[in-house]
Amino acid sequence: MIPDDIRVSTKTALAELALSGCTTASDHLYLYPNGSRLDDEIEAASEIGLRLHAARGSMSLGESKGGLPPDSLVEEEDFILKDSQRLIETYHDPNPGSMTQVFLAPCSPFSVTPELMRESAALAREYSVRLHTHLAETKDEELFCE
Repeated sequence: MIPDDIRVSTKTALAELALSGCTTASDHLYLYPNGSRLDDEIEAASEIGLRLHAARGSMSLGESKGGLPPDSLVEEEDFILKDSQRLIETYHDPNPGSMTQVFLAPCSPFSVTPELMRESAALAREYSVRLHTHLAETKDEELFCE
């Protein structure tokens, strides 16, 4: 997958949603292979003219450190936080009904460190943006979280 794949697939999906009457979509993008960025999705939504709530997903804890995602898909935590801040400052419009809002979305306790979860929450609080994660999606995960 390359950045243009993200743009084309986003445009296709959003056009189909618009044809069915949808005016707002949300996506939790957390895989960034081959130079892909959340910018690619946001720019595609802007071209289609659909309101997008874009979640900057993150994974920093790979298999070699006890996490779920393959090591090839994780990012450095400093980069994640700096990129999250850049995306908020570049694209987030806090006004009600705005066309683009950015959320921070550390994927799950099984794919990020507790520190990244805390730092993402602090950044979301600082910028007054939403915070999203996946938590206790299965019985095993529910037991882990207790």
